[in-house]
Amino acid sequence: MHRERWAEQYWLWALVVSLASVVVYWRAMTLPLISDDYLVLWLARSYGEPGGWAGLAGDALYRCRATFMVFTHFMDRWFGVDAFPYNLVSLVVHVANCLLVLALGSWKVIGRRLAIPAAIFFATHHGHQEAVIWYSAMPDQLALAFTLAAVLAWVHGRPVLIWCFYALALLSKESGVALVGLLGLVMLADGQPWRRVLRQTAPMALVAVLYFAASFVARGDHLHFNDGTFSLSAPFPLVIGRSMARALWVTGWLSLGLLAWKRPAFLWRPAGFGLAWMALALLPYGFLTYMPVVPSRHAYLAGVGLAMVAAVGFTILREHLPLRPLVAIVAGVLAIKCGYLWTRKHQQFEERANPTERLVEVVRYRKGPVAVECFPYPAQIADLAVLLHVGEPRELKHSCPEGQSFRVSAD
Repeated sequence: MHRERWAEQYWLWALVVSLASVVVYWRAMTLPLISDDYLVLWLARSYGEPGGWAGLAGDALYRCRATFMVFTHFMDRWFGVDAFPYNLVSLVVHVANCLLVLALGSWKVIGRRLAIPAAIFFATHHGHQEAVIWYSAMPDQLALAFTLAAVLAWVHGRPVLIWCFYALALLSKESGVALVGLLGLVMLADGQPWRRVLRQTAPMALVAVLYFAASFVARGDHLHFNDGTFSLSAPFPLVIGRSMARALWVTGWLSLGLLAWKRPAFLWRPAGFGLAWMALALLPYGFLTYMPVVPSRHAYLAGVGLAMVAAVGFTILREHLPLRPLVAIVAGVLAIKCGYLWTRKHQQFEERANPTERLVEVVRYRKGPVAVECFPYPAQIADLAVLLHVGEPRELKHSCPEGQSFRVSAD
């Protein structure tokens, strides 16, 4: 009966959640392509088609993003370098993930009381904005989509689908291995005996070990083993702890404070579930050395756990506040999120796209060699941006005199 009642309400709330996502992220639709987007498009032209799958399988980094490569191949064929379709599809995938979070309301541990505010929070949260706004970060979105789909497959008793979605998660990003721990967490939260959980997740854990081993063997040619993204010597407990503390600020900490104050017994389990989800989701990203916390795009998977913690706080407020103050608080939080994403973050993404935009503008209207001083990205990005926009390679003379900032001009 619970699932039947929830199914009747789901589509109404799905519309609300979708509209909330669009309202918060609509301005990102106007952004141009940014840095690595050009490398992704170029690689997808060969890796994404069936004839290039052997090369893709031999690339230790991008074979873990195979779903993204194939998808981008078709996006490039249909839309070229027009940025709007890429921005739009990123938002569409985010909306789909928000609806999967909402669908967790069919699980008795969460229920619609928590799933609705969790989905709205996840839809509008600014802490993982890079995964939504930057097309090159879409693998994080895809990994979450297949992870949530696998969880829902378990909730609804579809074991074959769990393995299908697990395979797709592993082919979307390395963080797909987190599904082993996350699915085990779901089983334990549902009341399954821990021995049974171990038996059911052991085959998936074995696949995860083999998956990691395949990348580790190729670590000499694997970018992320050589640029500080993944190092076994990294202080991963500190990275994960700092990342969780940062993600919980401010809404999460307030929710936990309300939980400790009011102590509603029925909310302890979902709150603990949310915190455990965050820790497990951050674990694959915690072995970095170039930052003290994981970047925002890597907080996307953990954002589901954060949304559960936030939903706990909202549920407590809903039971202790009249409707008008509650609506005012929600409206104020959403206004802050919108203002932050529409202004400061939008400007930051524009600044990240500015170097390639200025370079392409100069090259498009001027013949001959072009002098590029202190380009902030690898020279390959500059070459590919020009090639993809102009349709032919152009001679770019790179240099970076001491004290000079980025500048591009006809030589």
